[in-house]
Amino acid sequence: MSITDRGGRPLEHSSVTSVAGAIRYTLWGCLHLQAVYAVYHVGTALEPGVVRGRVFQDAWNSCFLV
Repeated sequence: MSITDRGGRPLEHSSVTSVAGAIRYTLWGCLHLQAVYAVYHVGTALEPGVVRGRVFQDAWNSCFLV
């Protein structure tokens, strides 16, 4: 099975590598968003205060690393 473009022509090796890289990058981003969501939920379980604010800040800052 080969990967083809919209016209049905087979893609070159560099194009296949680019598609694979884009898919992996997207999955990596989804993994980070799940981690941000998990950190946010850790923060919701804490008592209000400095520690809770710092955990929320870490979750917020991690959003921009994706």
